[in-house]
Amino acid sequence: MDAKTVYLREFGTPRFDASNTYVSDRATLMGDVELGAYSNIWPSAVVRGDGGGWVRIGTHCNVQDGAVIHGGEPAFCVQIGNFVTIAHCAMVHGGSIGDYVCIGIGAIVLDGSHIPSETIIGAGAVVSPGKKLEPGYIYMGAPAKPIRALSDKDREWLRYNASLYVGLGQKAITPDVITPPPASTGPQRVRF
Repeated sequence: MDAKTVYLREFGTPRFDASNTYVSDRATLMGDVELGAYSNIWPSAVVRGDGGGWVRIGTHCNVQDGAVIHGGEPAFCVQIGNFVTIAHCAMVHGGSIGDYVCIGIGAIVLDGSHIPSETIIGAGAVVSPGKKLEPGYIYMGAPAKPIRALSDKDREWLRYNASLYVGLGQKAITPDVITPPPASTGPQRVRF
């Protein structure tokens, strides 16, 4: 056993049910991490519950390619609700996130902040340390500020996006045999 393995096990072992939760073999889970049912972690994502902090991810969540979630200190653990999207290259470093939330592409959520249910953090936004946001808004900018209230269509999209990734994760766990489409004169799109 090498020193790295000992270090990682010092903080616990990631826990999830592989029969319903997809974790890419190119993702990294370290330390005290727990994933809820039907959640999925995509390639190059990193979820770390080391250094005394922990990470809890609820059900039906997706952590997309290149995202980083880190609960590095006991004071800055990470609690993520259900039906949450952590988009490509987003970072969550401590804090809590409610249900039906999207953390947009490249957005940053910093230590001790709270993202309430039914909230969208737009691409590239930065949620300042300790910030407690109001529910039902789209936030943009650095620091993140509300730009408008969520519409019914936005709320529908939050549910759709979480469900879409649940489906993709389930396909990745038990992939179908994909047969080539019949020959045609135009390009074919393979649908899952």
